[in-house]
Amino acid sequence: MSTDPRTSVAFSGILNIHKPAGVTSRDVVNDIQHKIRSAAGQRIKCGHAGTLDPIATGALLICTGMATRLETYLHEFSKTYQAGFTLGMISDTDDSSGVVERKVIDDPPTREQLLSALFSQTGSIMQRPPAFSALKLSGRRAYQLAREGNLVELAARPATVYKIDLESYEFPSVECSIRCASGTYIRSIARDVGETLGCGGLMHSLVRTEIGPFELPDALETSSVTANNIREHLNSPACAFPGVESVMPDVQQLEMLRDGKPVSFAGQTSNRLIAKDSGGSFLALLVRLDSQDGFYKAEINLVPILYSK
Repeated sequence: MSTDPRTSVAFSGILNIHKPAGVTSRDVVNDIQHKIRSAAGQRIKCGHAGTLDPIATGALLICTGMATRLETYLHEFSKTYQAGFTLGMISDTDDSSGVVERKVIDDPPTREQLLSALFSQTGSIMQRPPAFSALKLSGRRAYQLAREGNLVELAARPATVYKIDLESYEFPSVECSIRCASGTYIRSIARDVGETLGCGGLMHSLVRTEIGPFELPDALETSSVTANNIREHLNSPACAFPGVESVMPDVQQLEMLRDGKPVSFAGQTSNRLIAKDSGGSFLALLVRLDSQDGFYKAEINLVPILYSK
């Protein structure tokens, strides 16, 4: 099947999808990719920014077409979760989907002890990822090794947790809201809180409610996205850069962008700019060059496709 890059641009954007429980993030991407291929008449790239485990639900950002180049930038967004922990239990997956072992607890932790344990998981921390994770160990996914019965010991990694709010606690159930940076494992927080309290803990539920400016109430059910309406639901790639000033290149500047050359935007001092056309459509992400005052280079550039010679 032949591909037209202009068609890929036409189907480039960000979908905010409400991922249901019981499916993988990849399953959702494959579903969207099938629909967008039917609409476009050719294969269009699709990818997601921020994996949700099968047990989890909530906002999942799917990038399509040229917008797949935005995934790195979307990972810069903070994320907010509604999480449910169960104390007095541990599992090999650090959540309720694994092999669960119940602990005998004579004296349940007090609310004050729980608050202290949650607070210990905030800030810049070193966090040990779950054994059942997609991280690679000796060239293989950790979860593949763990499923084969191998002992998986992943090294602790830096993580940033901005805030944990305890919303309810009635032993053994804990409900909390967590805002964190990308790369943080909520399952690990549940496990480590349980270890701190000396009673064990696991995650029994997880809902992602926010990814940067994208919120769960605005997310689309997968069933509501069809080949006939998918373009209507695509958010502009510019949504990946909230607050970044936009500029409209003139004819000469468009020629420079088309040829991949640095472009001068007089009076601009921002580190990033979004180039748009007269209709407000995304053209390029521009990054300021330190070596040339007032000049910007395009890190993501659709101009060569849209304005080809």
